[in-house]
Amino acid sequence: MGYVHYGGRRVCPVCRKEITGRTDKIYCSAECRVYANNEKRRVPRSDTLAGITASIDEDIAAMYNRGGKGLVKIILLVTRLCKIMHKFGR
Repeated sequence: MGYVHYGGRRVCPVCRKEITGRTDKIYCSAECRVYANNEKRRVPRSDTLAGITASIDEDIAAMYNRGGKGLVKIILLVTRLCKIMHKFGR
């Protein structure tokens, strides 16, 4: 996502204020840049296989840190098997 031309000027894609300064600047301020980057991360991760496996990995890490090491080993094995099955078309 880059800056937007509006009426011959460069404007911020977040707040629509005019961008001044460097020619490669995309956002008008640090606040707009941070807001845009946070919005990118707010996209639901469960829509893709990578998002699903990432959330599973996070859950497993949380269980492991709580002391469920035996259960985590079983879950890791099942998760790896599922990933392999998906990769090779079940």
